[in-house]
Amino acid sequence: MVCIGTETGGGDEGSNAILNYTLTLPNSHIRVIIPYYHFDHDIICDPRGRGVIPDIHTPYSLDDLLNNMDLEMQALDKVLIHKQATSE
Repeated sequence: MVCIGTETGGGDEGSNAILNYTLTLPNSHIRVIIPYYHFDHDIICDPRGRGVIPDIHTPYSLDDLLNNMDLEMQALDKVLIHKQATSE
């Protein structure tokens, strides 16, 4: 299996879950989600404090986002083309 994308926000050693409070800032109206609980899974991970790190990293630039690029699909196409070329 190959993981394609960007690092997730969660990690193996703990998570914020169950209940969240959404605070809307009065001037900017930006919404901030504040979790009520943190679960410590009591395991040691390497590297500590990181989420799931993909095998193929696809960092987006502002231009990629503005142009609705799908970098994960492009990376998958390359993986499949390479796999097909090496299996023939």
